[in-house]
Amino acid sequence: MADKSSFIIHLNTAPQWRMLSDVQAGILIKALLLYSETGEQLETDDGMLMMAFSFIKCQIDSDSEKYNARCKKNQEIADERERKKREYRDKVERERTPTNVHERERTSTNSTDNDIDNDIDNDTDNESDNDNDACAADRPQQTHARTGSSFEPPSVAEVQAYCKQRRNGIDAQRFVDYHASIGWILSGNPVRDWKAVVRKWESTQPRPAKDKPPDSSLDMAMIDRLMQPCAGGDP
Repeated sequence: MADKSSFIIHLNTAPQWRMLSDVQAGILIKALLLYSETGEQLETDDGMLMMAFSFIKCQIDSDSEKYNARCKKNQEIADERERKKREYRDKVERERTPTNVHERERTSTNSTDNDIDNDIDNDTDNESDNDNDACAADRPQQTHARTGSSFEPPSVAEVQAYCKQRRNGIDAQRFVDYHASIGWILSGNPVRDWKAVVRKWESTQPRPAKDKPPDSSLDMAMIDRLMQPCAGGDP
């Protein structure tokens, strides 16, 4: 018999139990307990008692088969669960192998290389900014207090070249000196484009006198005087 600690007496066996006397029922109970524990069957000449024992014995055997099948199924489920746990532990263990450590070291090395590259880029940017600042320091610049904008006053040579290009006859030295004396501010506003100021000056400068066309009336008078003798001569 299976390793069970109990057996079931089903209610559908109640008619058989009612046909037995109390003595027979007691003997049957003891026989069923012994059979469930050791598998030993009842031996008796009592036909009624033997019939009841055989009927209940079949139910006990059926219950034992179901119990064994259920135990086997539960064991298979437990084995499968244990197998999955073992696979999971093996996977975790593989992730903790030196290969993964090397991968972490490689990632750390890449991070360090990136940090070094960033430092080099920052140093290069700082050097570039310093070079730009040095170049800007070589050029005279003027910062207007009102707008905060940076303005680079032109040199006399620059104004002279621009005026020569426009053929406006403006005195470049006078132009630069005048606007430098007023801080390159016109009408309360800072100058942003000195070339525009040059073009503005052109409108205030006297234009050179244009060459007058030849006086044709003088030529006609001279022609008349020359023609008078001819007009008063003989026909």
